[in-house]
Amino acid sequence: MLELALGSEAATRNAGYLAETSPSKAHVNVEGALVVAVLYFIFIVVGAVAVGKFIKEIDGGIFINTE
Repeated sequence: MLELALGSEAATRNAGYLAETSPSKAHVNVEGALVVAVLYFIFIVVGAVAVGKFIKEIDGGIFINTE
């Protein structure tokens, strides 16, 4: 019986500690949204640069081939 009492006290203490130290769901969602926004921005910029270089190569090839 004493072990159960000590076990539940420790569990309560640990639950309180976790509640105090874990971030709120709103905080996690904001961080997740920022990560998604940054990754999306990087993807768009890298994609645009790659497509721009690819189009220049195609235009250069067509220009050279049509002379």
